[in-house]
Amino acid sequence: MFSTKSCASFVFFCIFFLPLTAFAQDDDWQFEVTPFFWGLAFDGTSAIGGLPALDVNMGIDEMFDNFNGGAAVFGIVKKDQWSLFTEATYLSLGKTKNGVGTEFSQNLDTYLFMAAGGYRLPIPVTVDLYGGARFMRMDVSNERNGMETLARDKDWIDPIIGLHMSFPLAKNFAFNLNTDMGGFGVGSDFTYMVMPVLSYQFSSVISGKLACRWLDVDYDKDDFSMDMLISGPMLGVTFKG
Repeated sequence: MFSTKSCASFVFFCIFFLPLTAFAQDDDWQFEVTPFFWGLAFDGTSAIGGLPALDVNMGIDEMFDNFNGGAAVFGIVKKDQWSLFTEATYLSLGKTKNGVGTEFSQNLDTYLFMAAGGYRLPIPVTVDLYGGARFMRMDVSNERNGMETLARDKDWIDPIIGLHMSFPLAKNFAFNLNTDMGGFGVGSDFTYMVMPVLSYQFSSVISGKLACRWLDVDYDKDDFSMDMLISGPMLGVTFKG
């Protein structure tokens, strides 16, 4: 289920975020690193090379039958009213269908990297407005009876604007909301993301996170199209410095 490839990707993403800890050497700087497990569902279509669109529909209940590996890590660096929000995510899925004398499989690898700068508004509620970019890469391949029949990869960069809100609840509990939108025809035609998060503070440096995320992407350029909603619950642990 969890291949060597997925373990290597997780280590890579952790190393990718380690430079954030350097900012903690100054008391004025704060950082957070959160590895997440994402329970995935895919709902949409993809088309390659002008061929008819293929349905890519997979519920959360099918995830472990089709999950080849992956990791998701989020990072935040803060100083005064300024913040840097980052993300690195890798997901690999494979789905097989059996027919009369035919086995058809489709593999989908997704890579996401995001970086955005934020500014905290001078209001009583904690709200950060941010702007930046999300890099996305999709590798799609189809096989019939173990022979590759079609393969295509595509990557693009979407400008994004969004906001991060934080609300304290009962003792040690807090609610966060992250949401953004982008694309605007520069990369994808349009994309949006919504991610509510419930957190519990175990100590001054460790907190648990329970979240749900919806990421919708509508892309159609250069003989590659994808209209996909990626969604599902997330479970993570935040380390602060």
